[in-house]
Amino acid sequence: MKRHKSMTALAALAAIVALSALGTASASAALPEFVGTFPTKTAGAFSVTYFETSNEKFFECKKGESSGEITGATTWTGTMKFQECTFEGPKGQKCQTPGAGAGEIWTEALKGTPDYTSIAKKEVALRFNSVGASGLFTGKLECSVFKWAGIEGGVMTRWERVNHSESGYSLPFRESRGIQQPNIFETELGKHESNLTWERVKMGLEANFSMITSKAIELKA
Repeated sequence: MKRHKSMTALAALAAIVALSALGTASASAALPEFVGTFPTKTAGAFSVTYFETSNEKFFECKKGESSGEITGATTWTGTMKFQECTFEGPKGQKCQTPGAGAGEIWTEALKGTPDYTSIAKKEVALRFNSVGASGLFTGKLECSVFKWAGIEGGVMTRWERVNHSESGYSLPFRESRGIQQPNIFETELGKHESNLTWERVKMGLEANFSMITSKAIELKA
């Protein structure tokens, strides 16, 4: 009889453990991942680009480029450079990163991370954030008659072609009155977090961005 009760207790314990594991699995979701051969080099080009603040002040850059590599399932590393940049339009002051050419704005070293904007809808975005100690996206900027402390924080772009293995992607950056769209991502536990880290001045990036990879890459969601 004691053996029977002992076996019954063990069976009940096993059932509880199994249900607990099932509950944990259902409460979390695997994050989107790059699938391919790593590292994979990337090169990108920007259309006319705007960095706009919440009070509608903006930098305009006629073109831009990026270079980097996808180093693993969840990481892109690289930089972005923008050319022919002025403050407040074509007739405005030229602005540049110290040490760069006239009208050239360079970012700090960046890390790109794929995340869900909606787990339920399998909607994915790529988040770009500074990996430097300053946390600045661009670092200090010098214009003709004033200096800018730098553009803080990070940006996001929707990755619409998920679950397709390709070597070329179109990634639109969108903003509204200085707020990046989208700017909320969902963690594997379903928690919503903001990618907005620009505390002093909100600033959003608006541009069309084309990225080419040296080998075909799939973003699996």
